[in-house]
Amino acid sequence: MIRSFLFAVGLMVGVTGIACLQVDRVVLKSRGTATTPTGWRRLVTRVSNDRREVIQPPEWAAYALMSVGAVTTLYTLTMQGSGKAAD
Repeated sequence: MIRSFLFAVGLMVGVTGIACLQVDRVVLKSRGTATTPTGWRRLVTRVSNDRREVIQPPEWAAYALMSVGAVTTLYTLTMQGSGKAAD
């Protein structure tokens, strides 16, 4: 069960990395009380002049996500099964 979970996580992280290659920035539709992001969100998020939140992933993030996704997916393919025979 852990094998299939890690396989799915690896695929989703890899697909997210591919999506980051295609997107320059994402402007969220909601306007309101958007404040300056703090912590780790400051790496990818900023607030535009019209108070919309803008997610702009750095170039290295796409390659990092694709690498982590590929390694995780390949690792799950090399994992041994539970050792029980299938019924």
